[in-house]
Amino acid sequence: MSRSGVSPGPIAEQLFENGFRSAAIGGLSLIGYLHWVGALSLLEPVTVVLVALLFPIYLVFVSMLLAAWLGYDRDETNLQRVDGEAVDDPWEQWPW
Repeated sequence: MSRSGVSPGPIAEQLFENGFRSAAIGGLSLIGYLHWVGALSLLEPVTVVLVALLFPIYLVFVSMLLAAWLGYDRDETNLQRVDGEAVDDPWEQWPW
């Protein structure tokens, strides 16, 4: 199934933001519930490190799934070459 060259619209963007926000709130709610039940102790350093490392990975995974579902996924044919020297340096004109 080939995709058309049309990029997703504002409804997809709003749905992505709402889905990401819901996933973040749901993940934090799950951490709070597990702490409340006693299955997760946020006073142990190992648990805090695991939550601090795994929660951002969970959010990246959710954003990848939402992007693929809403049509934001791109393949290598949509990439363009970037010439780093052609880009103007914003600090060149800074009044020092």
